[in-house]
Amino acid sequence: MTVHTRLLMQPKISTIYLVPDPLESHEQAIKFDHLDLSDLDDFALWQEDRRVELVLTLPTSVSDRRWLLERRVAVRREQRARRSVA
Repeated sequence: MTVHTRLLMQPKISTIYLVPDPLESHEQAIKFDHLDLSDLDDFALWQEDRRVELVLTLPTSVSDRRWLLERRVAVRREQRARRSVA
């Protein structure tokens, strides 16, 4: 299998995880700024962390990758804050 073939077989980020468009809707703007994380329960927050980790292993645009890295930091910050309260 060639590199080109492997790249064609990899799923596109948009089929797995949509990076929010803050101009599309209020809900997407909230997610874009990571303000939705405090509303997620612990399991949903864990799922979000796993989802972001998975998507970071795929080829993405520079702007998507930057947002995903910010998202991972925000998710983990929220997880740490919850652990320190418990």
